[in-house]
Amino acid sequence: MMKKDKKNMKLNTPDILWKLDNLADQVCLDNDNIVRWCIDQNDCDDVPDRTARGILQKHGLKVSDLKTLDNDGVLVHRLGDDIPGGMVDDRCLHISTHLVPVLRVLPNILDKVW
Repeated sequence: MMKKDKKNMKLNTPDILWKLDNLADQVCLDNDNIVRWCIDQNDCDDVPDRTARGILQKHGLKVSDLKTLDNDGVLVHRLGDDIPGGMVDDRCLHISTHLVPVLRVLPNILDKVW
């Protein structure tokens, strides 16, 4: 019973940002104010779901987690987004967030960006 509760537990914005920080294969700074988290799909052959949702699920996140970031004003939206704040490019999910809210939770993020 504890497993089920943990699986359905909703993450808050700081928890999601910490998880993105730990999962991201690369963190980029775009236009000096957008942090872009690049999460690769590691297994290229045996992956049934190559969508943004599938990449999130493989790494323990959900689209609802991104909606939490969106509700808190952290996500950056673009016209070509596959999901709110995210775009898939060659089996890599790019999640774009505003720098200022990220700095509140992860003050050392600028040490990691490219």
